Amino acid sequence: GRKLRVLVCDEGNESVAAAECARRAVREKAVAVVGSYSEQDAAIFSPISLAGIPYLGGYGITQEEFVNP
Repeated sequence: GRKLRVLVCDEGNESVAAAECARRAVREKAVAVVGSYSEQDAAIFSPISLAGIPYLGGYGITQEEFVNP
């Protein structure tokens, strides 16, 4: 097996902070974003999509979660 490093980022349900969390995931070379439970998911999709980072899980709170691959 491999060691797994988990990054946690609490954006406080703020879109600017959510975008920064996404940019951090890109900087840290995350292999996936898992389980966001925020109303600000729209702010994370552009940075992670451009970096080719898959998004898994969440509650399906925002429309973007249903249409963004």
